[in-house]
Amino acid sequence: MSKITNIEDAIKSKKVRKKLTKEKDELELEIFILQKKLEVVEGFLDGNIKDVDWHNKPPMSSGDIKKIYEDYMKNEYGKKDYD
Repeated sequence: MSKITNIEDAIKSKKVRKKLTKEKDELELEIFILQKKLEVVEGFLDGNIKDVDWHNKPPMSSGDIKKIYEDYMKNEYGKKDYD
């Protein structure tokens, strides 16, 4: 009977160990993410990272988009077809 209880204890121990290992990995990932966020915030505060306000810029006009598209089509895409 002692072998059976030892096997049951081993199974329980394995399940607990697996659960704790998973929790440890999740915590390490969360710590890593928070460290990277901290680096970004410190970079902004120190002035090493410039604030990029691309979202504050007005949208491009349709004429500008058309010009970019034409330049791309003429110069890059299917160059042999347009010459």
